Amino acid sequence: MTGYIHLQLSNTLWLANVEEEVVLSDKVLTGFQLTREILQKQLAVADLNQLDRLYKLCAEAGFALPKYEVESVRKTKEEKIIPHWAHLEIETVQEVICSSAISPGEIYVRLNKYSDLLYTLEKDIQQAIKKPHYPRLSKIKPGTICLAKDPESEDYSRCIILKNDEEKALCFFVDFGDEAVVPTTDLKYLSKEFITKLPFQSIPCKLFGIKPVLEEWSSELTDLLYEYATEPQTDIFRSLYVKICGKERIAISDYCQNRYTVLLKDGFGNKKPLINEQFIDCGLALPTEDKLEDFEIPESYGQTEESDDDVEIALDILKKTDEARENFHPNKGRY
Repeated sequence: MTGYIHLQLSNTLWLANVEEEVVLSDKVLTGFQLTREILQKQLAVADLNQLDRLYKLCAEAGFALPKYEVESVRKTKEEKIIPHWAHLEIETVQEVICSSAISPGEIYVRLNKYSDLLYTLEKDIQQAIKKPHYPRLSKIKPGTICLAKDPESEDYSRCIILKNDEEKALCFFVDFGDEAVVPTTDLKYLSKEFITKLPFQSIPCKLFGIKPVLEEWSSELTDLLYEYATEPQTDIFRSLYVKICGKERIAISDYCQNRYTVLLKDGFGNKKPLINEQFIDCGLALPTEDKLEDFEIPESYGQTEESDDDVEIALDILKKTDEARENFHPNKGRY
């Protein structure tokens, strides 16, 4: 409990603002307030002039009251948190999943090896926002990093506000790569702990060596990219493999990250085709002057032959994927 001493006569103290401090993440919040509780329960009445009368009585009785010099506390500028973004390694084939896609020129992938960490982080966030005295979001403006309720799953996820007005905000979900218009009432504070605990997972990419047949990419290609995101007739993410051909810096609101030009390989089945090449073969894209060179998937990512036990294990895993499907949607807000 904390409070301010306004007057002391012998062992009697006159206090103001007696309240409990609740430490939540990187914020100190006000919890139980003694004066408010006493007034609400009608155990006393408010008297704002009490101290003035006591000071007057002390002066008339000749009591010397101490003079307190209160130093003004200069407000420090709020520290701006610079988030870290997940990245791809140059000259290394890496396993990813496609979390969002607009066109072959704008794809968002996530490194598959961090999926469990993201799932745990999302669960921790849902638990944290249910706690009493959870902080309110003080600033709603472009560039604010906060939580937003996903329009489909109803869960709160990390995001950056791209633009807003008084009633709604356009949010970029930093772990999935999609955007959604969210009511400002569905935005919540995001602590430094949850910003820095795991780098933002969405990694922007574009396919190397292909260009649109016309001026813009066709919607058929977006549908095909969506099909490549999951295994056939399921919501289970499909393993894809990327090899980097180049990178550039791009801005998302006030923050910069890398966008990679990649070769993208399908990891489902035995053929494992190069997706860049398939789009050309089906007539939905044209080749550029850059030569497409296929690559091998490292043996560490390879699959062994299935035994009966493996099939039973796989079936058991499929039965347990309901919760994962609810939390990870490849078409999160996009389709």
